This record gives sequence, structure tokens and C-alpha cells, in this order.
Amino acid sequence: MTPSKILFFCAMSVILGIALESFIKIPHAMLWGFLFLAAFCISISFFSRKPAAIAGLCLLFFVLGIARLQMAQQVVANNPLSTFHNTDEKVTFTGRLIADPDIRGARQQLKVKVDGTETKVLVTVFRYPEYHYPQTVEVTGRVQEPPVFDDFNYRAYLLKDGIYSLMSYPSIKVISSKPPSISTLLYSKLLQFKSALKNSINSQFLAPQSGILLGIILGGTAAMDDETKSKFQATGVTHLTAISGSNIVMLSYIMMVFLLAIGFWRGQAF
Repeated sequence: MTPSKILFFCAMSVILGIALESFIKIPHAMLWGFLFLAAFCISISFFSRKPAAIAGLCLLFFVLGIARLQMAQQVVANNPLSTFHNTDEKVTFTGRLIADPDIRGARQQLKVKVDGTETKVLVTVFRYPEYHYPQTVEVTGRVQEPPVFDDFNYRAYLLKDGIYSLMSYPSIKVISSKPPSISTLLYSKLLQFKSALKNSINSQFLAPQSGILLGIILGGTAAMDDETKSKFQATGVTHLTAISGSNIVMLSYIMMVFLLAIGFWRGQAF
């Protein structure tokens, strides 16, 4: 069996493990049994043919898929803010912005990670004052559980980003703007470059061209007006505004042309 097929079966095993755990709660004792069986299959492959090793690998990745979902569910269950969901009691916590604000018209959304926990909260505030990654803030307000609508499971949508709680227009006080680590400092510099690129595009192009260009280069449709978004949806080309292989190809081509223009050989530019 070719390596690509082995990789495919291992990936499908992870997906199968996640799917099974989402419908049936697999006890830990059974997981250990699967692990021992996987180890047995891999070990006997030294004395037989490869199919036993492939079966063992697939079983191992199957267990990893189950364990991954169980760990994610455990984090949700241990959310310290869950006891305050949908109550009138105000909560105060300190946390750090883990991404630049998502600005949407007259409001902005902040992803805040609570200090000392893995809990993340999506905080909606007014457009001003401005906040930036990686500021540490003190937030005081009421906590809500993400809702589930008839046609959209907003709770599950936020779970993919590890967000289990919402806060709407709380009071916020900035405690510190100092990056806590070198990696955080480097990421903040990248976000500053991204912000400068946005400002440059907005100053050089009018709408809707500026919004389309920002979507193609940086991903997302937040900078587009509703009419342009609906046209992209109607023509089935919304995927152009998602960060994917096509964006990387376009940026790579631009870089290739630039490097060749300043004198690089094709191999060096590549």
C-alpha cells in the first residue's frame, strides 16, 4: 500500500473516532483496550506482513480522534464561567486579547482568554475606544451562553474556536499592553503589518474594489458591503475571499514577479 493511501486511511480513522464519540460516549477502559490492540497489531507486524501494522495505525488514530473530542468536551465542562450563564450576576475577570478585534460597523468583537484557564470569551463592545492584541484587560459584565438558532447552531460554530461564553457591552479596563513573550511580540508585529496593509489598500482604492482586494489577500468579507457580498454568493465565488491555496498561489506569483524584476534568478526567486 502506498504512503498516500496509508495517510488517507489514518485521516479517515481520526474522523471516524470523532464522529463515533459525538454520538456514543466511549468509556476510558475501552480506549485503553483499543490502544493495547493497536500496539499488538503494530508489534506483530515485525513478524508478519504490513496489513497488521496498517490496521494498528488506523486503530491508533481512531483512538486519537476519540481522545481529542473527549478533551475538548472536558474543557467545555470545566468552564468556570458556565455557572454564571444567563444570570443577572455580573462577573469580573482578567484576560488577554488573543487576536486583533473583529471590527463590524459600529461594534467590535474581542476574543479574550481568561487568565489561568483555557476559557475564551467573545466580548462585543462599541467601535471605540480601540483595543489591540495582546492587551491584558479587566472585564466586568454579564455572561451568556452562545445561542442555538433554528437554522444555525451558533454555539457549535464558536466551539471550533474554543469559545464557550459571550459578553455584550461590558465595562473594560486596559491593564497592560506589554507582550508577555517573544512569540507574542512577533505575532503582534505581524498584525501591525496587516493593519498597515489594510490602511494602504483603503487609501488607494475605493469601495467595493478595496473590500474585494482585502478579501482576496487577507481573507474574509468584513470589509465588503452587503450588495457585493450578495453578488459573490449569487455567482458562487465567495471562496475567493477565504484564505486557501488559491490565495497562496496568487501571493507567491506576485513575489516571484517582484524578485525576478529586481534581479533574482528564477531558482532563487522560487
